[in-house]
Amino acid sequence: MAQARPPKTFGARQKTSRRHAQRAAASVWRQSSRRLGAAGAVGLHVKKLIKYRERNEGPRWLFRRELAKLNGQPLSYLDAGGVDHRLYRESGRAPRGERIYQAVAGQWRERPRIIAASQHGKLGAPLVFPGRCHTEVVDASFEPGLLPELPPGRGIVRDNARFHQSPTTQRLVEAAGGPWLFLPASSPDLNPLEHLWAAFKTRLRKDLPAAATPFLLIANISQCYC
Repeated sequence: MAQARPPKTFGARQKTSRRHAQRAAASVWRQSSRRLGAAGAVGLHVKKLIKYRERNEGPRWLFRRELAKLNGQPLSYLDAGGVDHRLYRESGRAPRGERIYQAVAGQWRERPRIIAASQHGKLGAPLVFPGRCHTEVVDASFEPGLLPELPPGRGIVRDNARFHQSPTTQRLVEAAGGPWLFLPASSPDLNPLEHLWAAFKTRLRKDLPAAATPFLLIANISQCYC
């Protein structure tokens, strides 16, 4: 006759729960390793991307539909961005066991901004200026700078910021003679100019910390991407 097992104590139940949790975690790790191994075998890597919580898929779908109607017509994307004067290289080499430090400016400096358009994978008519971007800056960069460089009938895609939507800017865009669109809100992934901004700022991370005149350095480097 089988004897009944004595009830487990609280400590024994805790040990059993820990063993179950460890086994479950090990199983999840093995399954993840198998998936990663299979992806690596075909040259894929598991990545995590971010997106803005505020973006709306409806306007994004409409924007893609309007792009499809253009049948691959060349477009110029007009956008503005700021440059933090504390940009610096986030990694470096040092002897094992030693830290490496980057000297950055401690005093407040006015944040330079740059407005430009994408032209054949390069910056078109970049304008570096201090302070905030507003309609007058957009018009000043567009009319004497970008507009003469645009081929006749070139399409223009603008950021949806309010200073890109003024009547004067609209008249200048229509004077170019091509189609025009606004980017949907919170959708930098749909703007090819963001890739140029990223390369531009990567270059600045190397030279900006030691620059005596950051504003002039930014203006000079922007010309290298034209």
